[in-house]
Amino acid sequence: PLQQTQTILALALAREHTMPLYVAAGTYLNGLAKWRAGDRTGGLEEMRRGWTLLHENDCYLCEPFWGTQVAEANAAAGQVETGLEILRELIDSTEQSGQRWLDAELHRTRGELFLRTDPPNISASEQNFTKAVEIARSQQTKTFELRSAVGLARLWIRDGRAASVSEMLAPILADFDTGQDLPEIEQAQKLLRSLPGCSGF
Repeated sequence: PLQQTQTILALALAREHTMPLYVAAGTYLNGLAKWRAGDRTGGLEEMRRGWTLLHENDCYLCEPFWGTQVAEANAAAGQVETGLEILRELIDSTEQSGQRWLDAELHRTRGELFLRTDPPNISASEQNFTKAVEIARSQQTKTFELRSAVGLARLWIRDGRAASVSEMLAPILADFDTGQDLPEIEQAQKLLRSLPGCSGF
C-alpha cells in the first residue's frame, strides 16, 4: 500500500541522516501499517519496538495515541490483559502529563477490551463506555462521543437492555449531518434501525 511505502522511505531517510526520533516514529508507524495490512505478528512486534525507541529517546509526545494502538493490537492478538494494563497505565499517566485530548478514546477502548475478557466484564465495560461518553461530551468532541455511544449501545443490546438505546443514541446522532462519510454514523443508524419501532433512521 502507498502509505506503507511512504513510511518505509521516510524511515530509511531517518536512519541515513541519524534522526533517532524519526527512526522511532517511523518504526512504529511502519509496524502499524503492517498490522492494518494483515501482518499481525510482524506489525505488532514493530509497533512495540518503535514505542520502546520513543521512550528511550525520552519522547512521550502523543503517548496516548501510540499506546492505544498497541493496546488494541495486543488484545486482537489474544493478549487482552496486556492491552488492559497498557490502557490503565496510559489513563494514569495522562493525569500527570496533561495529555487529555484522547481520554475518551482511552476509556472507550478499555470498554471494548473488557468485553473480550473471559468471562466478559460487563460492569467494567459499561463504566468505561459511560465515562468515555461523558468525557467526549465535556470536551465537545462529537465523533468520540458518538463512537463511545455506539459501543455502549451495543453493550446494552447484548445485555438485553435494547429499550434504553434509542433514548441515549438518537440525540447524539442528531448532531451529525447524516451525509457525512463517518463509519460511526452508519453504525449508529444500523443499531437504531435494528430496534423495534425505529425503522425511520
